[in-house]
Amino acid sequence: ETDEYNRDLSPPEIEYAAELAWAVRQAVGPEIGLAIDCHWNYGVAAAVGLARALERCNLLWFEDPVPPDNIRALGEVQRQTRLPVATGENHYYRLEFDRLIREAGLRVLSPDVQKMGLWEGRKIADLAEMHYVNLALHNINGPLGTMAGVHLAAAIPNFLALEWHAASVPFFEEIAKGLEGPMIVEGKIRVPEAPGLGIALNEEAAYRYRKPDEPFFE
Repeated sequence: ETDEYNRDLSPPEIEYAAELAWAVRQAVGPEIGLAIDCHWNYGVAAAVGLARALERCNLLWFEDPVPPDNIRALGEVQRQTRLPVATGENHYYRLEFDRLIREAGLRVLSPDVQKMGLWEGRKIADLAEMHYVNLALHNINGPLGTMAGVHLAAAIPNFLALEWHAASVPFFEEIAKGLEGPMIVEGKIRVPEAPGLGIALNEEAAYRYRKPDEPFFE
């Protein structure tokens, strides 16, 4: 039985999770990239056990298996699995990413451009490229934040993927001005040629969809 108040995984829990992941891999086939996010839920031993059970799924990355603040623990997990361990959405400075590469041996980093800015994001990308490490950009933002990630992705050689976390938001594209048709077509986003991000906030739509009684740019 699952204990929701510790960071452990029992052997049956690991087996069950691995079976689910393997079923997904068989359903989508070998050509579709598959990644799994653990949301910092596990300790080192449980994370290693789960990672090893998932190795046959040929994951693009195994994200945040342990809490992000202990870089040494992340390295322990990475050294004991063939899967690329990924983290980065809760790290903000080049020094932290340098440690993730040098001390933890990570090969996939997932910085959040909206938390650190485009310029710092580009510097982190350059740092990662020195070590042949790829970036899978974390992104749980609206269309403007997503487009910022698009611009960074287009400017670096080690881009792997850009997360898109707004599938259930029906007004995602409506709160942006300057889009020519759907923003995402067959999993790809066209880089705008207009100045700046190439799109702008539709303030009227954003105001209309705000939470009830929520202040608006006050």
